Amino acid sequence: MCENETNEIICQLLTEYLERNKLRKTAERYEILKAIYTFDGHFTMEDLKNKLADEIKFHVSRATLYNNVNHLILANLLVRHSFPEASQFEKVYGVRPHLHRICTVCETVKEKEVENINAMVDTIKHHKFHTSHHVIYIYGICSRCEAAMRKKSKQHKK
Repeated sequence: MCENETNEIICQLLTEYLERNKLRKTAERYEILKAIYTFDGHFTMEDLKNKLADEIKFHVSRATLYNNVNHLILANLLVRHSFPEASQFEKVYGVRPHLHRICTVCETVKEKEVENINAMVDTIKHHKFHTSHHVIYIYGICSRCEAAMRKKSKQHKK
């Protein structure tokens, strides 16, 4: 079922989750997982459904897709982001450390790689809590919106 090294690892993690929770090991679960790990960056549920149907030629119902995505989130193989425009998803395993900058004006989301972010998070004491992964959001105003706001402010002063 799993061809390359990354697929072997994520498939093994899924298998362990399924066995721990006494869930069936179906071809759909593994195909959905492998499709998710072909994405670079964020994707929507519609993107995933289209990839499975159009590129991989593996058709699953919307209910099967949503059910399995929820299991992949619980298995710590996938994270759901609630961005201003829509929910998006991102794989967890093998992703470079980064944070998300979200403009509160235009609602764009930009990723910024931060090499020492894991070390920064590791310095936080988590009493009786084991961290599996983390997501960091920083909200503010992007340079484009800030420039537009300055320009608009100058026009009003005239």
